[in-house]
Amino acid sequence: MHAHCRHDLARRLFPDAYAKSLSIAEGLQATAEFVRRQPIPQPTECPCPIEIADRLPPAWAQRLGDPPSDAFHA
Repeated sequence: MHAHCRHDLARRLFPDAYAKSLSIAEGLQATAEFVRRQPIPQPTECPCPIEIADRLPPAWAQRLGDPPSDAFHA
């Protein structure tokens, strides 16, 4: 048995959503424009200690108050 995806039901239930098709380029452009319009959220604190920090990016280690690991640059 193989799973096959069909959109027949979705097209019947949501005809307006399928009324205009976009090319990949148009869809990516629309997505990029949407993302650029969104505000940048404030950073949040890490909810728990980092357990494995050997490849932690230096900026993350600094934000967490730990010295940057040299393993990241290896």
